[in-house]
Amino acid sequence: GTMVSAVMCEACEEGYLLPRDPLDWYSDWPCSQCDFNLEVPDLERKVDQLEEELNFLSSKRDLKKLEFFIKEISGKVLHPQHYLMLIARRNYKYISRKKLISELATCTSSIKEEVKE
Repeated sequence: GTMVSAVMCEACEEGYLLPRDPLDWYSDWPCSQCDFNLEVPDLERKVDQLEEELNFLSSKRDLKKLEFFIKEISGKVLHPQHYLMLIARRNYKYISRKKLISELATCTSSIKEEVKE
């Protein structure tokens, strides 16, 4: 599977949780490696909290904190291919690209000012 919804198991820390029945919205989420099981409300709370944190960090455009979020969550809390990890990496690249462009524009305008003098 794509693992875009997979959550790492907090009990064994090796398996991942996916819905037993992907077509049933309220299906429980068992671990692929142990007997741990997470119910939908608990899973939603966990993912919603991480999504809020990611949105906050992205809105602040703080690359160091966004990078820390990715390192701390990817493969430890969420599967590396979880949709929030994909969004986090995309946002990181987008913000860093925007900052680089801004720095280059500032550098270019400084050079133009020097040439005028």
